[in-house]
Amino acid sequence: MNSKDAILKFLTKIHADADYKCKIALTKSWDIESYYQKIMYDLERNRFYDRLMNIDTFLGYAESIIDANEEDVYFSINSFRHRKKEAEHVWHLNAIVLDFDYYKIEEFKDLNAMDMYEKVLKEKLPHQPTAVIDSGRGLYIVYAFKNCPRRLTKTYKAIYKEFLSRFETYGMDPKAMNVTQIIRLPGSFNSKSMSTVQILEFNDTDYTISSFFDMFKYKHSDVITYKEKLAEKRNRSKANKVAKGVYQLTLNDEMRRNKNREKKSQEFFNDFRELIRIRNKNNVHEGYREYILYLARCRVKHHKGSIDEELEIAHELNELFLTPLEEKEVIVTSEPRGFKKCPSIETMIKNLEITDEEQMHLKVLRSKSKKDIAYQKRKRIHILTNMSKAQMKQLERRTRVAKLKNEGKRNVEIANILSINKSTVTRDLKYINENAWRFKKKLQEAMKELQACINTNSKIRHVRFDEQKRLSEWLKLSEELLN
Repeated sequence: MNSKDAILKFLTKIHADADYKCKIALTKSWDIESYYQKIMYDLERNRFYDRLMNIDTFLGYAESIIDANEEDVYFSINSFRHRKKEAEHVWHLNAIVLDFDYYKIEEFKDLNAMDMYEKVLKEKLPHQPTAVIDSGRGLYIVYAFKNCPRRLTKTYKAIYKEFLSRFETYGMDPKAMNVTQIIRLPGSFNSKSMSTVQILEFNDTDYTISSFFDMFKYKHSDVITYKEKLAEKRNRSKANKVAKGVYQLTLNDEMRRNKNREKKSQEFFNDFRELIRIRNKNNVHEGYREYILYLARCRVKHHKGSIDEELEIAHELNELFLTPLEEKEVIVTSEPRGFKKCPSIETMIKNLEITDEEQMHLKVLRSKSKKDIAYQKRKRIHILTNMSKAQMKQLERRTRVAKLKNEGKRNVEIANILSINKSTVTRDLKYINENAWRFKKKLQEAMKELQACINTNSKIRHVRFDEQKRLSEWLKLSEELLN
């Protein structure tokens, strides 16, 4: 199945609808052939890039690559209308490729590509694949189809997401979902696994994009009806806001928004730096580097930053990796093509595979549940001391109990004065007698924090007057007790 003719037949099957307008990307380390290229590309570091060509030129290059068994060669499964490998220039959607990094899953890491397909995936696939390819370190399952124009990009992505929901637990890569996806060329050499990319199975299928519609839960008519209702609701909401003058922003509002946006970006970059530091400590240095650099550049580009600003933050983050990427990889592989919105927080966490433990060290890259936990924890901390409200209430009560006991009051009298149970007084006095040094240290730290807030007037103004009076009285009692 891995003869040159068989591989060329597979490539022709993928790009069966290619015409003179179609451009196919071939990505590899190219030889510098002209004076113009010597100016544009560094001879040593920047020879790995995309070339877009018509179908005949592409097949000619593919034939020579297979003969030479060249290393690390990729091609685009979709074609483009201009010589730019960007999403807005996609011309024909030709195939969906499910990229399985199954070696990352503990249960499957000892299987080879054929066993993974035959024993695990084959019976679970909704349709017979056009091709099954051993990429060296993983597995490609290819579904080729015909007559799919670029206006069906959203449908194409929806089908891919449905595949992802079914097969993510088997190691399917969620980052390989873009329409500019490239995969390793069969017959080329994978330098990471030191093996040749091979076609394990080929079927001359005859699919169209509609062949995969049976995977969806809802019919097309249901989706149209839902979208119409959603648009009507959104238009009503917008009309109400305009009527109330919500959209009349002042110059100060715009300046405040820009400042908040810049602050948010810095928080993102700080989280990236912290995540790299954590993973360096745990000796993790592959599988996430390109995506972090892509996210950083995407963030700058989305907020109208220049290409120099993009590369500056990308190079800075790259230097933090345990094993930094080469300069050509930073420039080429992490570039956000065209205009792209930044992925959502949940998508970033999912694609970067950020664990719950790692999230506790981050500020922005946290799931909603983790942010809620952190918020509730902050809410429990009193604004004037570094203690929870319950801890502060307990320390204040024990201070008053100790002060009254020093004055010679009996336990019953202390309980009546403070309106608490006699057993509570007994427990407090037992704790103070057994842990005198610890009680003294806690009280000193709390009074230091409280005195600093009163002196600087920084946070005390956010506290009600009656509580200020009570805390001042507690501060005076504590000083007398400590003395």
